[in-house]
Amino acid sequence: MLFLCREVSTPLDLVMGLPSGRETACDNYDDFVQLVKERASEAYQIAREILRKNAERRKSGYDIRVRQQQFQVGDWVWYYYPRRFKRK
Repeated sequence: MLFLCREVSTPLDLVMGLPSGRETACDNYDDFVQLVKERASEAYQIAREILRKNAERRKSGYDIRVRQQQFQVGDWVWYYYPRRFKRK
């Protein structure tokens, strides 16, 4: 739906026909473009909401295993600075 702005037809849809309510009858090109634009916008918003919820769930699971570190000015810390190998 997100890529094509329509549901993909499966072989079963071809044999049995489309479910009621999936037919789109547009009088002109402007109505069709507006319909596709609305569908794409709605699908995008739904996908964003689902991704946000999943990201929050993954973050809460990650935060359970992570210890919070507090550093003060003057504390010794390890600084990760990977070497860059040139011409490889």
